[in-house]
Amino acid sequence: MPLKMEATADIIIQGNRLELKEYQLPLAGMFYNLVAKNKNRLEQSFPVTVESCETAESTKDLLVRFSHERRGGIMLTYGIYLKDKPELIGHIFAKSIEWKIPKCELGYWIGSGYEGQGYTTEALTLLAAHCFEKLKMKKLFIRIIPGNEASRRVAEKAGFVKEGVLRNEFRTYNNQLVDVEYYGKTI
Repeated sequence: MPLKMEATADIIIQGNRLELKEYQLPLAGMFYNLVAKNKNRLEQSFPVTVESCETAESTKDLLVRFSHERRGGIMLTYGIYLKDKPELIGHIFAKSIEWKIPKCELGYWIGSGYEGQGYTTEALTLLAAHCFEKLKMKKLFIRIIPGNEASRRVAEKAGFVKEGVLRNEFRTYNNQLVDVEYYGKTI
C-alpha cells in the first residue's frame, strides 16, 4: 500500500493559522534547534526524537529516515508552521500505519512558547482530517503517558476518546517503563 500513501499524502496541509509541511533536509537546523530548546519537556514522551537529535548531523540523519519511512508507507512527519511566519513551532506525525485495518498512531508536540494557543489542537485536527479523507484511515489513535494533561486536553478537543490504559507499554528517555492512556477516533 505505500503507493497509495505516496499518491495521497500531501507535502503541505493548510489550516486557518497553520501549515503542516513535510520536512526537507535544509530545515534540519531548525528542527535541531526546536528539539534542543524543548529537550527537557520532550524526554519523557518523545525519547527517540530527543536521542536522534543530539547533534545537527544526527538530526539530518533523522530527517532522511523520515523521508524513507514516508516512501515506505509507514510514517508521515510534518513540521508545524504559523502561516504568517517561516518559523517551525512544533512537530506532528502519523506512524505505525497498518493498511489492512487501516489505522495509524498520531503524535504531536509544540514548542514551549506556543502552548495554550490552540495550535496543537489545530494541527492534530488537520492531520486527522487528512488521514481520514486522503489516506482513507478508519481509526486513529494516540498514546499519552499519564500525567501529560496538556496532551490529553488536545486529544479530547480534537474529538479523540479515551479507550483505556495499556500497562507497561512505553519506555521513557530515562529508561522507565510506564503505562499509556490510549485515545481513539473513528469515522
